[in-house]
Amino acid sequence: MYFRILHSSTVWLALVCTHSIYQAASITQHKITSARLDASSAVASELLFKDPMQDGLAVDGITLDQHDNSAFLQMNEEEFGRIDRRMKPCFQSENGKACGGRVSEADYPGGLHCPAGFCCSRTAMQNWSSGNWCSSSWAFCSSSLIYNPKYSYGTCTCQNYEIRCPTNSACVDTSYGPYCKCLDGKEEVEGACRNLTTTTITSSSEKAECRADDCRPGFCDAERGKVVCTCLGGYISRKISEIREQCVFVY
Repeated sequence: MYFRILHSSTVWLALVCTHSIYQAASITQHKITSARLDASSAVASELLFKDPMQDGLAVDGITLDQHDNSAFLQMNEEEFGRIDRRMKPCFQSENGKACGGRVSEADYPGGLHCPAGFCCSRTAMQNWSSGNWCSSSWAFCSSSLIYNPKYSYGTCTCQNYEIRCPTNSACVDTSYGPYCKCLDGKEEVEGACRNLTTTTITSSSEKAECRADDCRPGFCDAERGKVVCTCLGGYISRKISEIREQCVFVY
């Protein structure tokens, strides 16, 4: 009888020890698995919701701004507003204001871009209307799936749209957006940069004279026996013959 009790106690003790070891191992494995899942979730979250401004990412050839306005020309809003709209290669909106294609193409060719620090959200709501509003809220800017990268995070810059500036001008960035400044010796005339003193050379050759349909939209000059085009913003001059040019749209 004594030996039976001893044997039963030994078996019971062995079972208890085995269960304790198994339970401890299970807890350890659970902690390891949880840690791995947390790490994976953190990486996935970072990839999905990473602010594109952190790395200056480029989306469809458009570089996203990184909050660095140090190179911007210091200009107040009134001064920027006096610049001819035709000398602005793109247009910048404000927080809580419309962006993307919510505005008229005639008023803002190419749409409105949100400044650095704000996305053009597809889901944000303003005035009881959703989509295409500038926002800085994580809820509306957490992923490029719910905002438009083309119009988000300061994409309206010379780096992205300088090519739209007219001939004989240079692009200048400001905190309100870029504008095209005529080079020295040139003056802005109806959205183009022309010579301060234009001398038209008359020629007996009909080919060297400006025709009514030359250089549209822009200005035509006959210089040194050649027809020279000064094109409006968004257009560039292209040589079509040895003595003639035309203005073509920049896509």
